[in-house]
Amino acid sequence: MKAQAVLAFFFPLIPCLCGPQDASFSHVSMNEQIVTGRLGEDVILPCSFESGPNVVIHWKNQDTNVYSYYKDSDQLEKQDPNYVNRISLFHGEIHNGNASLSFRRLTLQDEGIYVCYVGTSLGKITKKVVLKVGAFVTPVMKYEKNTTNSFLICNVLSVFPYPIITWKVDNNTSISENNGKEVGSLGPFHINSRVNITGSNSSYQCEIENPLLKQTWTGRWTRKGSCLFQAKGTLCPTFIPQGKH
Repeated sequence: MKAQAVLAFFFPLIPCLCGPQDASFSHVSMNEQIVTGRLGEDVILPCSFESGPNVVIHWKNQDTNVYSYYKDSDQLEKQDPNYVNRISLFHGEIHNGNASLSFRRLTLQDEGIYVCYVGTSLGKITKKVVLKVGAFVTPVMKYEKNTTNSFLICNVLSVFPYPIITWKVDNNTSISENNGKEVGSLGPFHINSRVNITGSNSSYQCEIENPLLKQTWTGRWTRKGSCLFQAKGTLCPTFIPQGKH
């Protein structure tokens, strides 16, 4: 009797995940695709399938319920609160085999491995999408001076993951930063990287690379003639800043 009770409990779940199945049409796959999005922006997690009747769609992030659709309508009673009002299907395209998920206002917590399960009367498919989230606000390069030293600072208000920072002086000679500061232990990071200005060097270059977003910013400063430093925090007029992506 106990075995019968267990079977009676689990059997109704099978059609919801897979739909009616005919062995001659069934197709199961686990394709993996990497999607990179930007913090605060929108992204689409792709998932396509062979169109058929009785469509059932489930999106999950590990054990978290992200989105469910069956009986021709959304079924969001068990949706995780982190995804409420931020994700949706392309309902007008489901009959064409499109189960892609539209993601709005990405956060770093959205990173993860998402699995798309689709079942129809013709069979089922399973696809994996790895979502990575990056951030890179355009850096700035500035000059500052205290009572004893003058230095340059490369400042990034928001970047993720932690970037690669390279300083160079005349003839592309690499140098180490004198003092680096970061805010945000888990990200996104706010970074200040600085080097001292010495009299023997006439040009400085700061390069900040975000390998995830495949984006690099370069700032250059060139000394022309003698420099009479003004009050702290002002830009020395004999330095020419050049920043580019």
